[in-house]
Amino acid sequence: MFSAQLAQLMEAGVKLTHHILLSMAQVIQLDDLVLLPREEALPYESSRAMQIAGQVPVETEQSFNTFVEVIALYERYARERYEARGTEPAWMRDVPMSAQKMLRTRYATEHEDVLAIMYALPYSGISYVVHEGGLCEDFCQRFKLFRLQSIKQLGFLQAPWSRETSAIRMSLSEGSRYSHSLDVMTVATTMGHNVGLSKTRLNTLRLAALSHDMGTPAGGDSVKLVDPHGLDEDENYPALIDAIEWEDLRKKYRIDRTLLVDTVRNEGVLGQLLDIADKIAYIGRDLHDTKHHIERATARYDQLGMRTLKSLLEYHPYVCSLWDSVVVRNGQVAFTDAARLYAFLSVRVVMFRELYYHPYSRFGEFLLSRLLVKVLYQRGDLTKEDLLRMTDGELERKLGEAFGLPNIMHTCSTEHARVKTFRSIEEASAFTERLALAGNAFFLLDDNRRAIKPGTDLLVTTKNGVAPFEEAYPADAKGVHEMASRLPLIHVYYLAADPELPRDVLARLKEELRG
Repeated sequence: MFSAQLAQLMEAGVKLTHHILLSMAQVIQLDDLVLLPREEALPYESSRAMQIAGQVPVETEQSFNTFVEVIALYERYARERYEARGTEPAWMRDVPMSAQKMLRTRYATEHEDVLAIMYALPYSGISYVVHEGGLCEDFCQRFKLFRLQSIKQLGFLQAPWSRETSAIRMSLSEGSRYSHSLDVMTVATTMGHNVGLSKTRLNTLRLAALSHDMGTPAGGDSVKLVDPHGLDEDENYPALIDAIEWEDLRKKYRIDRTLLVDTVRNEGVLGQLLDIADKIAYIGRDLHDTKHHIERATARYDQLGMRTLKSLLEYHPYVCSLWDSVVVRNGQVAFTDAARLYAFLSVRVVMFRELYYHPYSRFGEFLLSRLLVKVLYQRGDLTKEDLLRMTDGELERKLGEAFGLPNIMHTCSTEHARVKTFRSIEEASAFTERLALAGNAFFLLDDNRRAIKPGTDLLVTTKNGVAPFEEAYPADAKGVHEMASRLPLIHVYYLAADPELPRDVLARLKEELRG
């Protein structure tokens, strides 16, 4: 699948880096995971490649780069490679690098049987596809992980940058828990290769990464708020996998069940690797999916947080590439590049502050999850088993049916949505009491005084061994902690007027909420 020279390097245990992945012309196959070169669109080199392959006359000076001509070049490459049982045609040695990348990437994504194509995990330097017939396909089918394709990565979170109204709008991101799981598996696999894991331990890590979110309920993290303990993925994981017959796959891939569960719970070396892969994967994908919001916000609003995030990304275009600096020292996972870790922690904290925990992001969680979903959950009309079986679309239909509305998301998009911030619990409680006296049942007090976990306890290598980042670099860690502490403390989410629900449904809902 890749050059003999690269194959020898891989067999010799040479570590992968984002620089290698960004500059290579070959593809790298790690079982069913295929790492792709970065494609570059260079018309002259495509034309030269077609001349070398005999697609156009060598003496012509015209640039040939139309879609039809490039496809014709690929078809010749694929045909000759197929006829040679995988060996590339001799003329590929003289083809310009950008054309080599294009042909090999197309072959990996179009000629082979592909389970998933994820051309890039943003800001990480990684592009990849997953082929059929391996661990990923086997466990996606057996563990029913394809359900996660219909679970949004960011749940009911909304774009907080539009301050004119905190009304519920379209979802902030269409990214799914399935794509996130593949991202985590890919980052974990590259790190596992780099630290020299045995085949058995690498398979266990890959499965843990692929399946760590299999217990995500419909509605994602937003819905977990209705029952944080009962809907916790880590706590539910052993019961979920034990309810599936997978002994044949366990033996086939030599998976240790106990080690698998411990890894999903972030215990031991494999658990530490999984935790790092998870962080890198969701930050990279969420940054990409919200980038246009970030750029628009910095253009329209005077928001320090958005400007900070934008400048960090401009200065660190591969801020999620720190996977290649991970090592294992005496049973501890650490980073050898403290500067990149500092940049990553800074970006991550700003993302939590300006997106994940921002009050204007979370109004959808308040109204749809912590009020409407919770009412059905407490009634018993919606069970834990239902939520672990459903998709987001099925949950929205369930809410619509329960509250007499065909499109609950559209109905809940209201100009009456409000968020008010308080510095003390006494002030917030007094405000909710006034709302209750006025007959308003649609409010929620959110004591959000928990601090963002800044991640400065992650380990780095120093000349004296391994130490937490906050001990090795106290000044930098202090800066991260300061960014993490800049959050409003207490919020009250409420509707300034009743939602447009059928009268009988509205009356019953108010009664239940007051109870």
